[in-house]
Amino acid sequence: MNAQMPSTAAALGLGEKFQYWHGASGRRYLFTAIPVDSVDEYRKAVVVLAHKGRRQAQKIVWIGEIDGRGNRHGHKLVRRSGQPNHAYIHLLAGGREERDAVIADLEAVLVDHKAA
Repeated sequence: MNAQMPSTAAALGLGEKFQYWHGASGRRYLFTAIPVDSVDEYRKAVVVLAHKGRRQAQKIVWIGEIDGRGNRHGHKLVRRSGQPNHAYIHLLAGGREERDAVIADLEAVLVDHKAA
């Protein structure tokens, strides 16, 4: 799954701060980059954790959500990928059902890529 930089963010010099992630449905979701160690502060958010090495493409290692109590819900998607060193949050999903739908849409892209 590849992220795409919003053109407006790039024009303003904020390209690293905002990214679109595309789901299997073709929908795109706007995510904000945050420090990995602050992920648990973003309750009721969809979270993407990724790992990127020096000469490697960014790999998604976890997609899930942080519930209202600060608990993570999701599962590790990639084995042996290293510790997450990039984190992104999607705050525009209206409620639990919408967050679940976003997560399922994004995970479906990863499943399709593994099968190919």
